[in-house]
Amino acid sequence: MPTPAAQGPGDNRTQIYTYLTKLPTDGASDILYNGDRLWAKITLTLQTAGPVAVGQQSNLRPVLGGQGTLLTPGVPYVVTIGKGTRLYIAANTVNRVAVQVEPFPWLENITGLAGRIAGK
Repeated sequence: MPTPAAQGPGDNRTQIYTYLTKLPTDGASDILYNGDRLWAKITLTLQTAGPVAVGQQSNLRPVLGGQGTLLTPGVPYVVTIGKGTRLYIAANTVNRVAVQVEPFPWLENITGLAGRIAGK
């Protein structure tokens, strides 16, 4: 796990948006979150019928093939992501997914302190 660049409050911005899945053209999955924060809590809620799969593998197709987790309509799916971990999404049709990316700025401070104590 990388150490924080500086001691401080960390990234404290919350992102909230709606992601529209795309029709498959080349068989590749789309990147939903690219792991740009040291720690983040990602909440996904499928707002349409689906099926929609999410996971850490770059190829989630076929969507019902078991390579990812299927989102259930109206039920929030929550996952904690570390820096550098990508979250991919795939669907067979156009779907609407509510996305909320919440920071863990206090966890960055704890990681930095633990690294100092360990002598890194």
